Amino acid sequence: MGAKIANLKRLSLKINHMLEDEAHTTFIVGHLAQELSIKYDIVVVKRLNLEELLRRLKRRKYPIAKIRENLIAEALDYCSVKARSAFSEVYEIENRASIAKIESYIKSMQAGKAAVKPNAKQISHMKELAALAKNEKKIGI
Repeated sequence: MGAKIANLKRLSLKINHMLEDEAHTTFIVGHLAQELSIKYDIVVVKRLNLEELLRRLKRRKYPIAKIRENLIAEALDYCSVKARSAFSEVYEIENRASIAKIESYIKSMQAGKAAVKPNAKQISHMKELAALAKNEKKIGI
């Protein structure tokens, strides 16, 4: 698996140019979204429990170092912390119920209806990381 380095400045310029004429809701999805110089109204960060992330990365045959890096980034909540440093409305979601609440909120806003902001909770996976670290030989990382 070869690594590719994204030119974030060029990507930001291209996306901002594309959004200049947009008068409708636009969703930008991806783990680089919080790194881009784009004005967001709402940031939604999809979180994943570490055991599921570990399974996915192993299935994709990621190198051990990359698996560890991803597990640590998820446990430290890198994407949400980065987003909160630049944007005021940041939500973390990890299950269907939290997704449905955010979806309903966004749809209400799109329709120009009064919308009740969902509670913005912060999800921690630090205990999971500690448990994985204890068993790293057993689970192969």
